Amino acid sequence: MSRTDHEFGTRFPPQGQPTGLRYFLGTVSGWIIIINTIVFLAMTIMSCFDPDTWKLNFGWDVLFFPREWVIVYSGAMSISHIVEGEWWRFFTPMFIHIGLIHFVFNTLGVYYIGYQLEKVVGKTGFVLIYLVSGVFGTIVSANFNLKYSAGASGAIFGLLGLGLYLEVILRKHLKMLTGDAVRVRGVFGSMIVINFLLGFFVPVIDNAAHFGGWVGGILMSYGFYKYFGTKFNPPVKKTALLVFLLLFILSFAGIYRASQKEIALKRFGNTSQELVQGMIENGLDMDQARFVYYYTEKMKNIDPMDNEVWFLRGQLFSLDLDFERAIQEFRVVVRDPKYREKIESFISKLDGKNLESWKLKQFIGLYPSGVE
Repeated sequence: MSRTDHEFGTRFPPQGQPTGLRYFLGTVSGWIIIINTIVFLAMTIMSCFDPDTWKLNFGWDVLFFPREWVIVYSGAMSISHIVEGEWWRFFTPMFIHIGLIHFVFNTLGVYYIGYQLEKVVGKTGFVLIYLVSGVFGTIVSANFNLKYSAGASGAIFGLLGLGLYLEVILRKHLKMLTGDAVRVRGVFGSMIVINFLLGFFVPVIDNAAHFGGWVGGILMSYGFYKYFGTKFNPPVKKTALLVFLLLFILSFAGIYRASQKEIALKRFGNTSQELVQGMIENGLDMDQARFVYYYTEKMKNIDPMDNEVWFLRGQLFSLDLDFERAIQEFRVVVRDPKYREKIESFISKLDGKNLESWKLKQFIGLYPSGVE
């Protein structure tokens, strides 16, 4: 790899871009699109089959939303799998897309900005920034999200971070050459702001992964800039190595935290209880109820003996007026003094809100306090 491959700010991205096979087979960004396309097609085909019998179960909806089992099986970020040691899920999500729209938007992102940045930092630099940003985005997502997550957007935000850094360096170098402050179009900065704002208004967008990818891209770009230097600035390798060490420490800490069973159970449990509390106060909300059921399923996958699962499920079924199933769940934990007290507190909150809560009172009366 030549020195000129890494001379940040010394070349402005070329306007022309190869097309056809010259682009897809001759550029890193082209190969990324090929890999993403193969994975997307494979996931779409897998979604057309029943996972138990492998009989054909085709529906056009799989183009826009593949089956959940396919998403998770293919390598999406999933907390309940990560805590079981599947650490490769920090890497694979950047090649997985949840439906055609998700795939098309991210493919366009790689196509329109990938080649331009690749010509500036070189193939090796581009690959490193893309992959590290994608992984760091997944790490941040795993520490802030509980549902599965996938997509190249974390890596793309890393490229946007690289582009933003190049704009800053270009502005600095032009000022050194001319002696005047030169206005440089903030294309990448504008794209970052727009996409972050979009993430706040569209719930399914993973802003945590976007932020993580952006930070990873900024740190990698700054590290490369300091390590290789430019025609205007000599290398400062010690600074670069410190930046890379910081990124490594943050990544290790994020992976460690996301991989701890106790922390994962607490995150699932606390979020579920907050949703349940909201439904106690405001009435049953089926969307929130589905989240509670989903989260408690993940808790069961992590630790089938965790009493919090049965308590949360009991509350959920009570709110859904399915008192028979609620009692079945509560019965598992009612002999535990801690959970008996929690159940009694829950029943008291239902008083006056549900006429059939007497069934729960009758149930708890069968287990006198202090009797094992």
